[in-house]
This record gives sequence, C-alpha cells and structure tokens, in this order.
Amino acid sequence: MDSNLPKISIITPSFNQGEFIEECITSVLLQNYSNFEHIIYDANSTDGTISILNKYSHLKWVSEKDNGQSDALNKALNIASGEIIGWLNADDYYTNGTFNLVVEKFRLYPNSKWLAGKLYFKIDEINALKYWEPVILNYRNLLNNCDILRTQATFIKREVYDAVGNFDENLHMVMDYDMWLRIAKMFEPLNINKELAVFRIHKNQKTTPKNLIKQYNELIPIMFREGAIFGIMRKSILVILNVVKLVSKRVLIYFKVLKLNNESSLFNMKNILTKDK
Repeated sequence: MDSNLPKISIITPSFNQGEFIEECITSVLLQNYSNFEHIIYDANSTDGTISILNKYSHLKWVSEKDNGQSDALNKALNIASGEIIGWLNADDYYTNGTFNLVVEKFRLYPNSKWLAGKLYFKIDEINALKYWEPVILNYRNLLNNCDILRTQATFIKREVYDAVGNFDENLHMVMDYDMWLRIAKMFEPLNINKELAVFRIHKNQKTTPKNLIKQYNELIPIMFREGAIFGIMRKSILVILNVVKLVSKRVLIYFKVLKLNNESSLFNMKNILTKDK
C-alpha cells in the first residue's frame, strides 16, 4: 500500500441487491488504487447478498436491521477512516481509473473540498449504456433543479462531513439532496468533465406513484427552507406528469389483462358449448 496516496473510503448501503452488488464490489477492487476501504451496511438482505459479501475478505460489512438508508449511511460514515469519501449504491458501479483521477484533481485543486464527475446510465431492459450532458453542480443550480445530483460520481473530503454533520435520518428518499445543499452552501464543488460511475436503471427500482409522492413530500420542506420557489414549481409539475404517466400505464395494463381474461372466458365457453353439441 502506498502511504503517500490519500485513503479513499467507499460507503455502500444495501438491501436485497444480490443481483448487482458483486459488480459494485469488483468495480472498487479494479480501480488500481491500493489505499482504500469499502464499507457495506446491509439491511438484513435475504436474496443471497450475504454469500457474496463473504467472498471478499477486504470488505468491512455489517448486516443488521436499520432505520433506513440515512441510518446506514451515518453508521458507515462513523467508521470510515479515509480522507476522501464516496457513496456508491449496491446496484451501481465505478468506471475504471476513477480513484486515481479523483486524487489527481484534488491535488491539482487543493482548495476544493468536494468534486462531482459525470455519469453513464446503464439501462438494463435494453442492455445499453447511455450518456446525458449534466447540469453544472453548484448551490444555485441545486435550488432550481433537485434532479441534477450525481451521487455515485461525487467524492467528498472527510473534513466536509465533519463540518456539516450527518445525513438527516428523518429523510428516506432525498437525504442526498439535503446533504448536497448543506455542503454547497459552505463549499463550492469542483465539476470535472469525466464519467466516474455508472447509474443503473432497472425494473426493481422504486419508481412508483407512492414513492414519487413520498419523495416530493420530503423535498418540499427542504426547498422551502432554502427559498427555492422555482425549484418547487418545476418539481411539482414533473411529479404530477410522472404520477399521471405511471397511473395511466397501470390502468392500461389492467384493462389489457381484463380484456385477455374476457377473451379467454369466451373461448372456454365456446369450447364447452361445442362439446355439448
């Protein structure tokens, strides 16, 4: 291990992500960077996650009941010993060379306390890797658009968390947005023009009308606190459109299933009548 390299701590909250977590773990291992630790807080997964964690002796991991993702993140932060901290969800993964690039940028810009790179988007349904040009991350843009977070591609110095405190454990959907706002008010982020991580889009993500509304209900008090009136208006419109879209999709599926069931019943009735003849 090169003692001249700053230590990087990666924290990963996990629950029933056995399908993806090994790719997350190996993406950290394959960084060609010796001074790191990977801390995984698992919420009593029942899908084979534990057998995967047991395969990797370098991991620091715990599997226990928690009080939500914010609780898991805070527990991981409390034992993290690195100078630089990254948060990587169990279904996402890093691109090659990310750690060395992050360290290089912090050395080139020593006054920067945190940085955000770009993301690829892995769409599992079509097995495609997509890219969208992100909005520059800063406090003003966060106020106007709460959807510009690039959590997986963000690295933060330990001293920043010491200054702003822990994740808010009352928040279960938007703890990252709240934290990034608190940090951005104190420290200007360094934006770098490189894809550092891959955000996976898959069928098991919780994009339901109920969760969209839950996310919205957590967001609004935060945005009011910061005076983000335009951001509130923008998000309100998007939530309404997305909920209508998801509900409409479910209604169409319901009527499609109903139609198939009716057709099946008519077919069976015809068979019965034919046999009777």
